[in-house]
Amino acid sequence: LKGKNEPITAFRVEETHSTLPFIERWSAHSASEAYHNREFFVREQELLTLLGRLDKAFSGGGGLVALADMSGTDTAELVTLAVRYWQERAGKVLPGIGESHMSDTLLGLWQPVWRHHFGLRADMTARQQANQVVAQTRRDCPACTDQVGMWGGVLDLPIAKAEAFLHITSETNRQPFFELVKGCLRGAAARQPLLLVLQDIHWADQLSLDLLDDLVDHLDQTPLFILVTYHSSRRPTLKALTRPHQTPIQLH
Repeated sequence: LKGKNEPITAFRVEETHSTLPFIERWSAHSASEAYHNREFFVREQELLTLLGRLDKAFSGGGGLVALADMSGTDTAELVTLAVRYWQERAGKVLPGIGESHMSDTLLGLWQPVWRHHFGLRADMTARQQANQVVAQTRRDCPACTDQVGMWGGVLDLPIAKAEAFLHITSETNRQPFFELVKGCLRGAAARQPLLLVLQDIHWADQLSLDLLDDLVDHLDQTPLFILVTYHSSRRPTLKALTRPHQTPIQLH
């Protein structure tokens, strides 16, 4: 196995079982317990700062909070509290995560975000998923009809003109896709406030970070909030970390 010095044993799958999707597991267990026992949380000032920004976002003051931590323990606690707080106010949470093995994958950070956003499930056929993506895009962003094919390239789905995604790495071709993402998220947020939780962005590819930068610049008057986390020793190349909309929370 690439990257391993010792042989790796392969096992045959003998049975499968269903489990809750990522975001439901997050809110149903750890977040619930943490939220209702938050009086024991020692990061009181950081929590108040975070909840204050979430309140502002619900009123249309979108923005970004960046949590930087060395260990990740307190960061995880703050994230679960934020998720529970947002959901109890009838907001929708879209999770994304950066992982070391995905650091070279274009837009890998955003894949879970979009699959949750469009409600794509493993038991759906590729055609069913494609139809759902097209229908929701037309509802959220009627002006994005010409760009909807790009979702086919991003999500590997049979959508017409999906080849438009192939050249997305160029500065000229990425902007139409960025506009597509912004249009869809802003349209969805107008119906139900959105919280994007992007964890461990220090592992994200640069295109994922560029998309995040572009999105943060267009959050005015939008009930869309972004919560990112990263390791203190691996600050990502992200202009959004210096933007006026951004609130840094450094955990030591």
